[in-house]
Amino acid sequence: MSFEYWFEADKKLDKEKMKDLFLEAGAKIVSDPNKEIQVFYFSESGLNAWECEVKDGQDIIKSEDAKGLVFSVGSRCIFRVDSHNYNKKLNDLERFLNKVYETTGAHFVVSFQLEKACYLNPTA
Repeated sequence: MSFEYWFEADKKLDKEKMKDLFLEAGAKIVSDPNKEIQVFYFSESGLNAWECEVKDGQDIIKSEDAKGLVFSVGSRCIFRVDSHNYNKKLNDLERFLNKVYETTGAHFVVSFQLEKACYLNPTA
């Protein structure tokens, strides 16, 4: 059984910067680098993240529990987490979020299957 954690950040975090932060956090790109959508993989934990395209008109937060945060979404990705190495996967997720927080100051929300907010930065 696996779960999805949805990451949504404001426009301070664009696609290129998000890719750089994944790499800085220890992920590798495992998709074709020429493709529009990237897939990232943390080899030690097995955590996968799929970048989601944010098209015009789709920049509204999808999370049902954004804790009052309102911002235009600039980047979005889905982390797939299963029970194998669960704590290591969450550590990798948190390492990525810390990179986002420390380097961009972007507002963001991470929600469990788009329902309950688990992590957020409301102070950007």
